[in-house]
Amino acid sequence: MRIATVLFILSLLPLWGFGQQPVEQGAKVRIEWARQLEYHREEGREIQLLKGDVRIQHDSVFLFCEEAVVVNQTDVTARGNVVILQGDSLAVFADSVFYGGRSKKSDLWGNVVLKHNEEKLFTDSLHYDLRRKIAYYKHWALLTNDTTQLRSLKGEYFVDRDEAVFHDSVTVVDPDFELRAEELRFNTRSQTVYFEGPTLISLGEERDSRIYCEDGFYDIPNELAEFA
Repeated sequence: MRIATVLFILSLLPLWGFGQQPVEQGAKVRIEWARQLEYHREEGREIQLLKGDVRIQHDSVFLFCEEAVVVNQTDVTARGNVVILQGDSLAVFADSVFYGGRSKKSDLWGNVVLKHNEEKLFTDSLHYDLRRKIAYYKHWALLTNDTTQLRSLKGEYFVDRDEAVFHDSVTVVDPDFELRAEELRFNTRSQTVYFEGPTLISLGEERDSRIYCEDGFYDIPNELAEFA
């Protein structure tokens, strides 16, 4: 199919949705590019099949992938080298993604990496609320920040607050210390760890000096700490 034909069809797609359920204002996604396009209706749904260098926009969100299925101009299932860009500082990479235009929520699977400023969050699956800018994981994740690595089985990443909250089997590994806990907060901007429950910290080159606490903080760059 010639590129000119594809672009012409894409320009007509909004006119083909007659008879379907009304779409809320602002819920529609915009297809910016695809090398191949197929369109059909199935059980009252408008379905667009896109392949090849797919680019989709929704407000300030941009989605890139190898192929996608768009249902009723709002819901996107994307596969193959998926990239979501939001603003200037956040990018999310995955093998597969579901994105809802009405809710502005996404579910990502396979080799997921959330990159925000200098931080990278690695996991197998992630739920990201793009409206609230909060990411959730329920299985495991690794957050890297400069020379510090933080892991846990569950957690949340708050983009606007530059903060991550870790739950369940939390470990922090840094050249100067190692930490184990069941819950803690980490400010990614100040690189400060806040203890929020039973915490064991191992210090020294041999990690032979230990501190137990249940409250306090550790400012990693300035090597300032308070234990309680």
